[in-house]
Amino acid sequence: MKNKSIIISGGVYCAIAAGIIFDSVPHVKMMIPYLLSILLFLNFLRIDFSFRHFLRKELIIFPFFYIVIFPAAVFILSAGMDPSLRAGVFIITVTPAAIGAPVVAMLIGADRGLVMSHVIVSNLIAPVIYPLMLFLYFRKTGLDIQPADIFRQIVFIILVPLIVSSVFKKTGLMRREFSKISGNIVPAVFIFMVFAAVTASSKQIKSVSPSELVNISIFVFSAGLFFFSTGLVVFRKNEMRKSAALSLGHKNTGLAIWVAVSNFPAESVLPLIIYIMVHHFFNGILIFLSERSFLYSGDNPDSVK
Repeated sequence: MKNKSIIISGGVYCAIAAGIIFDSVPHVKMMIPYLLSILLFLNFLRIDFSFRHFLRKELIIFPFFYIVIFPAAVFILSAGMDPSLRAGVFIITVTPAAIGAPVVAMLIGADRGLVMSHVIVSNLIAPVIYPLMLFLYFRKTGLDIQPADIFRQIVFIILVPLIVSSVFKKTGLMRREFSKISGNIVPAVFIFMVFAAVTASSKQIKSVSPSELVNISIFVFSAGLFFFSTGLVVFRKNEMRKSAALSLGHKNTGLAIWVAVSNFPAESVLPLIIYIMVHHFFNGILIFLSERSFLYSGDNPDSVK
């Protein structure tokens, strides 16, 4: 599984490079919502939406950070940034946890149940959080914010795959077949979606000056470090610390890209593309450190506390 993670990361980097080189590929932007819907459908098929996942008391603390602390800090610190790039950075802060986070949780010995609970809750409330937070913070910045449009887009992009996947799970319709192939299809769809987002915004991304690119890269990296490290200090138990770091740092960047592409100038995608590399980097560090701790302690992921 670790080798597969490395291959996926390499595929993402290649997609970013290809998107910049082959800019403005015709009609590729219109494919993004369909690719995201397929991605969410296949991931929702593998998630258990049992009511017990909503009963974790630890879930209370996560919204405090990614709805209150992170947005306020990022918005204040990015005051001198171009509005479009600033919006892209801000979108990262309010983006829900990645649907694939429970897989990484298994690799690092985190509490998979807690991570899955946060994934479910944060993605279900995303249709409200995105438009509300973007309107509150950006209504006076000169950007055209349409909360109702954002709400409708996200409801459609999340609820349709969720409902269809629920029907498949209830009826058992081809669930086994989809489960077999989803492990390979999901990374491929995500990689192609990254390419689509980059190539659709390539001209605007190239217009960003080298100094501005360096500054935005440092800012996004620092934001990622802030998100992951905050999770590491929230709890005392090692298993819970890793769960919090993953829940707060590993973002549903596919959804974030769609929000940026469909509602903001093209250059707003740049911080999101950078963050894809950043959260892969920090996930890799968590996996590496967890493997070393298991090696020296003789523990396994299920026994780490």
